[in-house]
Amino acid sequence: MISRVYNYIFLAVSIVIASVQTCDDFSFDYETHPDLPFHYEHLELDITVNGDQTLIGGIATYTMSPKIDGLTEIPFHAGDLAIESVEVDGYESDFSITETNLIIQLTDTLQKGEEIQVSITWQSNSKFGLFRDYQGSLWTSKNPLAHRHWLPTYDHPRVQLSVDAFFDIPNETEIMFNGNLVETIPVSENRKRVHWQTEKKISITSAGFVHGDFVISEMTAGFTKIRLFTHEFNFPEEKRAELIVEAARLKREIEDELSFEYPWEGLNIVVLPDNYWEERTHGSGTIYLYDRLGSLKNQLKRGLYTQWFGEYQTTEEYFSLENDGINELLPAVVHFSIENDKAYIQNPDTLFKIDYWNTWQEAFPAQSSLFKETLSSSLPGLMREFKGIISFDDYAENWYETTGISWFTPDYSFEKEIDSLPGEPGYTAEVFLDEVDFELTVAFELVEGEGDELYSLNLNEYQFESIKNQEINFTGIKDTVRISLDPATEFITFSSGTIDIDNVEWNAFPLYFLLNQLRSEDPDERAAAAVLLKSHSENPDLQLALSDILNFEEDPIVIATVYETLAEITDGAIGTEEQFLSGLNNSSRAIQLASINALANYPENDFVKSTLRSTVLRADNDSVFHTALEVYQGIASKEEMFSLAENKQRADSIGLKVLTIIERSDSLAFDDEVNDFVEGYLAFSFPYEIRSRAYFYLNKNDLNVQKWSDRIRTLIEDRDPRMRIKGYEAIPVFKSTSEALVFLNTAEVDEFDVRVLLLVDELKNSLSEE
Repeated sequence: MISRVYNYIFLAVSIVIASVQTCDDFSFDYETHPDLPFHYEHLELDITVNGDQTLIGGIATYTMSPKIDGLTEIPFHAGDLAIESVEVDGYESDFSITETNLIIQLTDTLQKGEEIQVSITWQSNSKFGLFRDYQGSLWTSKNPLAHRHWLPTYDHPRVQLSVDAFFDIPNETEIMFNGNLVETIPVSENRKRVHWQTEKKISITSAGFVHGDFVISEMTAGFTKIRLFTHEFNFPEEKRAELIVEAARLKREIEDELSFEYPWEGLNIVVLPDNYWEERTHGSGTIYLYDRLGSLKNQLKRGLYTQWFGEYQTTEEYFSLENDGINELLPAVVHFSIENDKAYIQNPDTLFKIDYWNTWQEAFPAQSSLFKETLSSSLPGLMREFKGIISFDDYAENWYETTGISWFTPDYSFEKEIDSLPGEPGYTAEVFLDEVDFELTVAFELVEGEGDELYSLNLNEYQFESIKNQEINFTGIKDTVRISLDPATEFITFSSGTIDIDNVEWNAFPLYFLLNQLRSEDPDERAAAAVLLKSHSENPDLQLALSDILNFEEDPIVIATVYETLAEITDGAIGTEEQFLSGLNNSSRAIQLASINALANYPENDFVKSTLRSTVLRADNDSVFHTALEVYQGIASKEEMFSLAENKQRADSIGLKVLTIIERSDSLAFDDEVNDFVEGYLAFSFPYEIRSRAYFYLNKNDLNVQKWSDRIRTLIEDRDPRMRIKGYEAIPVFKSTSEALVFLNTAEVDEFDVRVLLLVDELKNSLSEE
C-alpha cells in the first residue's frame, strides 16, 4: 500500500532507500530474526563521562540466560570500541573481535535457563556513537546500528532488558537517560554519581544518554515524572514551563485517545541545538528536540506519539518504504485524531523519517473518509494487540479484518491540483491636476501582463470633514481617465478596486495634493505622500519643505520615508550628509535603515565610510547589519573589507556575520590569507551552519591542492557525518583518479555510517568508469 501512497511523492526517496536495501554491505536495517540464543534480563551500566575529551568508559554487566542447551560462546557487537576485559560470573574470559563483532568464549557449556552475568570493561570515543556539539553537550547516537559504537551490546531491538545506569560526571553538569532518576551522590569535590533506572524492559536500541551543562525542569503527569533538560542561557524559565506543561497536556490527550496509558516509567526531554544528521529523535521514554528542526512543540508532538507507535511498537526494518511509511503514518493518525492543525517539522538535512512525517501531515487530511476513519478507530485495538517488534503485515492484517478488503486495493495516493491562474497586470500611472478647472487626468500604461479586461481603482477625495469616493475604470495598453474634482478637495488617494493598488506604480503626482497630505492626521497617509514626493525631486524648494516637516513629525515610519525622499532629492550633495548621520543614532530601526541607505550617496566621504564601518561592527540587529554591510562593501577596498571581518570576529563568537562579510566581498575571492582565515570556521566548535558555509566558500575559492589534501583528511575524521560527506565529496576534485580511488578504499575501512558509505561507493563507481 505504502508504495502506492507515495507513488510520486517519494519517488526520489524510494530510489535511495532501495539502494540501501539491495546492498548487503550497506544497510540501516536490523537483521530480521538474528541468531539470538539468549534471554537478556538486566543491564547494569557503570560509566565515567569525560565530556571535554568526548570519551566514555566503564563496565557493562548483563544478566542473561541461554534459550537452548550446549552454548559455548556469547555473541556481542563492539563496533570500534576498545574492549579491555571480559568476565563471566566474576572470572576473566577469553574473547575475540572480528570487524564489529565481539565473541566471548566460555570455559563451560551453558545449559538452557542457566543464568549468568557477563561484565565487559570498555572505552569509547567513537565518532559514530558519540556526538559533542559546540555548546559542550555530549550524547549517544540513536541511529540504527550505532549503539555498538558506544556500548558493548547485542545491537538489535529484540534485545529487551531493564537497566540500572550509574554515571560519574562533573558536579556542574547533568545527565539524562531512560527511565527515572533515582539519586545523585557526591563522590569527590568535583564529581558526582547519578543513578538512572528503568524497571520496565526497553529495547537496547532505544537506550541512550545526554550529558551537558543543563538545567532540569520537572513536573508530574499522572504516574509519570516529566523532566526537561535545557541550556539555561537560551531557554528562560517561562519557556521551559510552557514546554513541559505542553508535554503533560499532550500525554494525557494521547492516553485518552488510545485508551492506553503511557508505556514507560519516565518522560525525559532534552533540547539540543543540532541533530547531527540523526534520523532517530526518540528512545523509550526519551525525546530529543533540536533548534535546527524548527518548532519544538511540533517535534514534541511527534516524539510523544512515537512512544506508543515507534517505541512500544517498533520494527526491524528501519528504511523500508512499507514499515517506515507505517511508522510515520500511525503517529500522524494519532495527531489528527487529537487536533486538526498540521505539525510540520523543518528538515534542512533531508532526513528520511521527517520527510515521511511531513508528507503524511499533508497526505492524511486529503485521504478518503474510509481511510481516515478506519485507521483512527483502529488505534486503541492496535495498542492492545501488538507489542514489541511489529511488521507491516501485522497492520495490513488488522486493516483487512476491519474492512474486509485488502490494504492494497484502494488507491490512497493524492495529488494537489495547482491552479494556474494568470497574474494581475502591472501598470504605471501619471496623475496631473488642472488647478484652474480642478480636473484630474490619470494616464495608465501597461508594463506587465495582459490588459485586455476592464479594471478599476477607487479614488478617495479628502475634504475638510468628509471623504468622497468614486470608481475610475481603465483598460488596454494605454488609457487616460479624466475626473472632475470638488474644489474643496485637499488631497486624494487611490485604493484597490478590481486591480490591487500594489500593481500600480505612480510616476507623477500633483505636488499640491502631496503637501496637503503631509498634514494628514493619519501617519500612513503622510508616509505615502513622502514616497510620492520623489517625483518632484527637481523642485528647488522641496528639500526645505521636507526639512520643515521633520521639525514637527514624530512618527518614525513617516520620518524614515521622508529621509528616503530627501536622499533621492539631495543625491549626495556636499554638506547634506549630516541629517542622515544623525539618523543612525535614532532608536527607530526604520530611521536607522533609511539613514544607512541614504549614506550610500557619499562614497568619497571618509567620515561617512568610517561611520558605516562602525555601524557594521556594532550592529546587533540583523537588518541593520546587512543594510550597513551592503552599503559599506560598495565603497570599501579589499583590505578594508578583510579588516572589517577580522574586527567583527571579536564580537561574533558564532561567526555568522563574519562569514557574511567575507562572502559579500568579491574582492576577497581566491586570496590565500582570507582562505586561511575562513578555514578556522571549519572547526567542530562552530555550529554546522557556519562550518558548512566555510566549506562551500573554500570549495569555491581555494584551489590549493596540498591544502585540500590535508583538509580532506581532517574532514573525513569529523564526528559530524555531514562534514565527512563534504570531505569525501571533495576527494575527486582535488586528487587524481588513481589517488582518489586509493584514498577512498583506505578511508572507507574506518567508516561505519551507512549514508556516508553509500556516497563512497558511488564515488568509487564513478571514478572507476572514467
